[in-house]
Amino acid sequence: MRRLFVAWLLVAVLVTPGLVPHVRAQELQETIEQIRELAKEKSPSKDAVEEAEAKFQELLKAKPEAEELQALRPLLFNLLARTGKPKEASEHAVANHQTVLRKYLDGKSQGPELSQATMMAMASLQQAQNPAKAREVIEASVDAVGQQVAKQETSVDSLMLGELRGRLGQMLWFGGEQDRGRQVIDQETAEAKAKLAEQPDVMERVVRAALAEELSLNVLGDSDDERLAQRRSRQREFIQQQVHKHPGSGQLISLFLSQESRAIREQAQSDPEQAEKRSEEHTSELQSHSDLVCRLLLEKK
Repeated sequence: MRRLFVAWLLVAVLVTPGLVPHVRAQELQETIEQIRELAKEKSPSKDAVEEAEAKFQELLKAKPEAEELQALRPLLFNLLARTGKPKEASEHAVANHQTVLRKYLDGKSQGPELSQATMMAMASLQQAQNPAKAREVIEASVDAVGQQVAKQETSVDSLMLGELRGRLGQMLWFGGEQDRGRQVIDQETAEAKAKLAEQPDVMERVVRAALAEELSLNVLGDSDDERLAQRRSRQREFIQQQVHKHPGSGQLISLFLSQESRAIREQAQSDPEQAEKRSEEHTSELQSHSDLVCRLLLEKK
């Protein structure tokens, strides 16, 4: 009897280590499928989402570095946000951002993926009322992209750096740190103009410079009203010229339409009839960017 027990114990020791990984792998696959199916549902139940989250956390303890699990974080963020759990959602968004950030620095992830992860984390942290952490996230992304641009600059990364800096500057300015916000925005405006001077025909350079100046005008403004009006006029002319050169740039077109809206509001105070006519044209252009491009090309002739 004693020999039988020892033999059974030996078999258990030898076999169990092989079974556990198999069971975990099967459980992992089932959890992945469950979360993916939940993400497709229009109105997933809270209970189902909580169950999926619990399984995820259990598997994460066993395999913290598993890429399959990390890839589920955006889905879980979305599910938890939709079912009224902003704090838990933000934890997934931040963890996803950290993963993508590491990959970006290692050359295994592209800028657009980092930008998307950054925006997701920022939005979720603001929803969870954690602005300090949101600022840490965007500062980390600005540093990472800045490092990449310093090593090997591409137009896409340069434009992304400008967009991230712009968001950081706004966050600082409206978060009560006006001096730091001004410093970030002024730095971005000066750098964007310098880059444009080096390559004036590159669309990404144009967009970056236009966005930087627009940010400076709208957030920082100018102590001199007349000078501010002159800067706005130059900005509008610059964007109009660039839309002619780059009619496929949605960002330039959006900037131009935004300025048109401002101009119509200002004109309505002095010439309501003309403003109404201009507003009708503007509405058509909002519905179809091709209408705007056609008008600008006719104006150029």
